[in-house]
Amino acid sequence: MKLVILAEDFLLEKIAQKLIWDVSIDRANSINKVFGTMLEKHKNNRVIGLIDDDKKVEAPYKLLFTHVVAEEPHLIIRRSEPYPFHSVIIVKPPADKWLWQASESVGVQAAVFGLGTNLQEFIGFTKGERNSRNPKLAEFIGAVSRAKPLLFTNLEEWMRNELTRTA
Repeated sequence: MKLVILAEDFLLEKIAQKLIWDVSIDRANSINKVFGTMLEKHKNNRVIGLIDDDKKVEAPYKLLFTHVVAEEPHLIIRRSEPYPFHSVIIVKPPADKWLWQASESVGVQAAVFGLGTNLQEFIGFTKGERNSRNPKLAEFIGAVSRAKPLLFTNLEEWMRNELTRTA
């Protein structure tokens, strides 16, 4: 059985890559594509959708994820009854704010990397299409990851638990 993490966007993809390096991590570019890809391409694989809690989701597949397994202030994990090896981890608030909070909790400042001096500037930076290829953003995520904020530790633990559970 193949192990896959499908990230909604480049920010969640980069975060997942810093935490889980021994699993295939793909970017789906939207929440609806995460759900669609899970059903269409990974029906028989163990797969985690890593998504934000900030957008309206229209995919019918979302309705299959009704079983809340765990919930914390910054993460929710849901499983699908018909597809027992499919899970979604919902990051809340949205990934840019979540990453900002994680960085602040360990004293890593986005401004040092040229990514803005406040949350609004940082969000503006992360929303730019070309910014997904900016090495400073990857360096910033790496610095936050190395500082081991609780938000990152919890997310890594949840992803590893979902990838290794037996059903």
